[in-house]
Amino acid sequence: MRGWHQRCAFLADKRAALFIQSALRAKVARDYLASVKAAVILQSALRAHRGRQHYLHTRRQVVVIQSAWRALQDRIALRRLQATVAIQAASRMHSQRKAFLEMKEATITLQAAWRGAVDR
Repeated sequence: MRGWHQRCAFLADKRAALFIQSALRAKVARDYLASVKAAVILQSALRAHRGRQHYLHTRRQVVVIQSAWRALQDRIALRRLQATVAIQAASRMHSQRKAFLEMKEATITLQAAWRGAVDR
């Protein structure tokens, strides 16, 4: 009987050792899985941060380019407006000067006629 008791004790110890080993392996696996999940979360957060930073940098560059383009368009429009105003002013000056010279010539003709009539 003594061998049988020893065998039962040995098998009980073996089952206990296997249970402890299994529990320890499960804990190690859970801890490893938790650390992998934490690493994945950190990597995801880092990628999201880098993506946001890249987007914001690109957006700032786009705003700078748009601002420069609009400023250039405004300067071109201002030059065109100034050229239009200068052309209109020259045109008005020409027509007003022409009308003035015609009136001056008519006045001189009238004055000459009047003086000629008075002198006779």
